[in-house]
Amino acid sequence: MSKVKWLTAAVVVLLCMNIGLLTFGHFSGPGHDGPKKIVIERLHFDKAQVEGYSRLIEVHQTMLAAKMEEMNAARKALYATLAKPNSDPDPLFDRVAEIQTEIERIHVAHFAAIKGICRPDQLNDYNALANDLSKVFGRIGPRSKGR
Repeated sequence: MSKVKWLTAAVVVLLCMNIGLLTFGHFSGPGHDGPKKIVIERLHFDKAQVEGYSRLIEVHQTMLAAKMEEMNAARKALYATLAKPNSDPDPLFDRVAEIQTEIERIHVAHFAAIKGICRPDQLNDYNALANDLSKVFGRIGPRSKGR
């Protein structure tokens, strides 16, 4: 087999692999509504509760977006200190930590608001979900292969 045919075959194989990986990544997993669906199913929300929950999500996402903008600016400033001799990154570390604390407060307030739309008969399910929050929503970093 000539070099050109060999390289052409390699390019075709790599292209097929890329398309396969992109397709698999796009169609596997719970998608964007995953957390919402989990909460609705685990708490057995009725239609009115789903509507209220959707409004809570909108508020939550708006608040998070603002904090994430602050976080990105603080991180950008932090990493910019690497290029500046004699710069002190400690105040920026403190700011990043402060913003992260605010983000966690937003999350906790969001889940407390979810409790507020639960009926008394749903509170045991809410408490079970609350105990699982870090497992259900706290994924940081790459997901395991067995997702």
